[in-house]
Amino acid sequence: MSITTEQGFILGSVSIHQVALAKTLGGYELNVCFQFNIQGKSDDTHAVKGLRLIQAEVRINDLLLGLARPKGFDIIEVQKHPWEPQWSFYLPLNAGQIGEIESIRSASDFTLKSLLLVEILGTERLWHSNEDCRKNIARSDWLEQLGRAGYMDTLLVDIPMPISESAPRFENLKKYLLEAQRHFHNGEFTSAVVSCRKVMEELQHLERSDFQNPQVQQAKLDRSQNKAEREAILLRSLHHYMHLAGHSESENGVNFSRADAQMLIQMTAAIVRNTITP
Repeated sequence: MSITTEQGFILGSVSIHQVALAKTLGGYELNVCFQFNIQGKSDDTHAVKGLRLIQAEVRINDLLLGLARPKGFDIIEVQKHPWEPQWSFYLPLNAGQIGEIESIRSASDFTLKSLLLVEILGTERLWHSNEDCRKNIARSDWLEQLGRAGYMDTLLVDIPMPISESAPRFENLKKYLLEAQRHFHNGEFTSAVVSCRKVMEELQHLERSDFQNPQVQQAKLDRSQNKAEREAILLRSLHHYMHLAGHSESENGVNFSRADAQMLIQMTAAIVRNTITP
């Protein structure tokens, strides 16, 4: 991609050299390495003295990941022409974002798109440049990156909040999911399970979930049952299991552990996501 000023002077070019994923404390880091070839003009007016790297907006296809930035903001001086240095921009990613990328990768190869913002320091003036850079990434190459970053060591990633919008029909689902999350972080694991049970009870009011139907309540496992019928039985069993959190010890109630609450929150969030997704 050519680096061009507003007046049409071509000062050089930039491209994405490579993309790498690394494991960090508590998450991951995407390294987008750009290769610059700064030539400028032969006269002093348009000669390039240096670059200041600002930021790079990063997308996977149409999925916005965030703004990547270099480790420092010092001016990079151009000592000779042609100049072909490589500079990296870094973007923190969480497991949920990696999961979204995986949803895209599972269908096909993908394109990493980056809108790069740099300042170009000339002899007599300063130019701002926004460059649209792209790099196609093969599924096999990304799988290799996931392996190097240790992502494949985790059987399943954390499930992101399944309700991002404030649609009225999903308001209670989101409220009780957040309530379960709050109880979990406060160490109130049995209360977190109670909130998950409330989520399950709200699900019965949605068109695609009917596990409270009397026919489902009385149904037994049968090979002739279709997928929807078996899903309803699965939800009924999970809801039945969560009832233990709402009973006293005299009524066979139990205290749930951290591992219990984590399992049930993840299962509940996954079921909600599957239920509300067309």
